[in-house]
Amino acid sequence: MIDLNELRSNPELYREACRRKRIKFDVDAFLELDARHRELKTKIESLRAVQNACSKEIPKLSGADKEAKLAEMKGVASELKESAESFKQIEAEWSRLQLFLPSVP
Repeated sequence: MIDLNELRSNPELYREACRRKRIKFDVDAFLELDARHRELKTKIESLRAVQNACSKEIPKLSGADKEAKLAEMKGVASELKESAESFKQIEAEWSRLQLFLPSVP
C-alpha cells in the first residue's frame, strides 16, 4: 500500500519508481486529483456540520427566524448534494488510480 503522505511530500521518488519500473503513470495529475479529493471531502464535512448545527437550532426557533433557517438549510442541502455527486466521481477515479501507483523500490 502506498503512503499518500509520503507521495505528497516526496513525489520525485514515485516519478523515479515509475521510470525504473517502466510504468506510464502521471504522478502530478494524481496529486492534483488528490488535492481536489481532499478539498471536496473537507467541504462536504463542513457542510454536514452546518447542517447538523442548523438541525439542532431549528426546533428552538419560531416565526421568521425559523423560515430563514429553513431556507438556509435548503441551500446547504442542495450544495451538499452537488458536492457529494462530484466527490463520488472523483473518489472513484482517485481509488482506481491508486492501484496503478508503483511502490518505491
